[in-house]
Amino acid sequence: MWTSLALVVLSLRAPWAFQIPIPNASAWAIGANPLGWIQTWVQRRESWPPISIPYRLGNAVFALAVGPQPSSLRNSRWMTTTHRGAADRLSSHEVDTLTTRTIEECDGVIPATHVSQIIAALRAAGAPVTGTPRIAKLSAGFCNWVYRVEIAATDSSSVAQPPESIETVSESKIFVVKILSDLAKIRLAPEHRGVVDWQASELNISPKVMLTTPDLIVHEWVHGRTLSEEEIANDEELRTTIAKELGRLHSVVAPIVFNGSAPILWSTIDKMLAHIGKRPELIPEPFSMPMLLDECRVAREAMDGLPLQIVMGHGDFKPSNVMTDNLFGSDKVLFIDFELAGPNYRGFDIFKLFRRGQPADGGDPPALEKASMESFVEVYLDAYANALGDSPGREAEALVAHASKEEMMDKVLAEVLLFEPLTWLEAAVFFLFAIQEDQDNAQKWSKLAAHRWEKYLYSKPAIEANARRLRM
Repeated sequence: MWTSLALVVLSLRAPWAFQIPIPNASAWAIGANPLGWIQTWVQRRESWPPISIPYRLGNAVFALAVGPQPSSLRNSRWMTTTHRGAADRLSSHEVDTLTTRTIEECDGVIPATHVSQIIAALRAAGAPVTGTPRIAKLSAGFCNWVYRVEIAATDSSSVAQPPESIETVSESKIFVVKILSDLAKIRLAPEHRGVVDWQASELNISPKVMLTTPDLIVHEWVHGRTLSEEEIANDEELRTTIAKELGRLHSVVAPIVFNGSAPILWSTIDKMLAHIGKRPELIPEPFSMPMLLDECRVAREAMDGLPLQIVMGHGDFKPSNVMTDNLFGSDKVLFIDFELAGPNYRGFDIFKLFRRGQPADGGDPPALEKASMESFVEVYLDAYANALGDSPGREAEALVAHASKEEMMDKVLAEVLLFEPLTWLEAAVFFLFAIQEDQDNAQKWSKLAAHRWEKYLYSKPAIEANARRLRM
């Protein structure tokens, strides 16, 4: 009894079942470094948000009841913990000699606060940062700041390597550090950030994740390239590979941190609308707050009552968020950018992959080929059913999925086509939301919002047309 109680108390700060994956997380962690946990508890106790206490207590009790869980069931709700414990002060921008030297070498190109965050994050992830890292900016200021970071590999055993590491190309280790902007943070609750990144990493359908916090993510660099709309439209073999991997992602059970959550599509739209409504004077014509609220309400009500499958969705599954890992001729695909991932409509993910005509200044692209989508959905449903069969305790679901595939084909296609207007509506709201955070580029965002809104209105009849097919 007293031992169990002591475990519960210690678990309020220990890396238990629902926290970020750590080495040997499948074993009871209590015996590994109890003094280190006590020290961490003392250092962090003053920063606990009140809401964190029931989450920690619940996690501890659940761990005691059922034992250690697969890392796919963990979350990082106010409990960001890493195997080195070096992330305690990731937000403090603590500066040491190496950090100072790196800041000087970056010469103002990269903000000093970002440099200190990058180095602290790499150390927290277990990377051997012994020399000045080479930091290059990959993208900046839109949704996130993304950096390519190269460090000297003084001790290859200190960094976890994937089974077939491509980092033997050189004598250095390369990572990607993504620092979330306010634009990204507003759209997703802190407890949801990084959860699906870990799941995708464990499925080997994304770059290997090293660390997540509510503010950033560190993963291994992958030599490859992102895809284009044209490749999705024209390359059947590539579509087949993507369909298999998407089926695996969609089969994953949502972690308990998402319990009670609305589909990510609506929760993010709600957050963006709330933010837009704080300064309605920034909304460009012809938009207005009542117009946006009314259209989103009507669209959401049209979804209610329909047999729409909720899965572990990507949330932003456009071609540019799919990579080919093809440095050595591999045909493997990887998914990236999981900030909007979580329980969502499968039709939303699939249609966004096939959506054409995103550039606002381009002509109308070739029409979407229904045959390509049909073959994609057929492969996807097989992969989804197979993934269920490989999941312990879900064999019955797999049997039903395999048996109902033929009758499901037409329903799933209707489900996918129903979401065409929703992909445009969400994008229109996003660009209006972007104006609130980036007024210097308000004209650019306004133009993009108007283009997406026009696409939404043009495709809007697809909602009712496909809803009728789903009700049959």
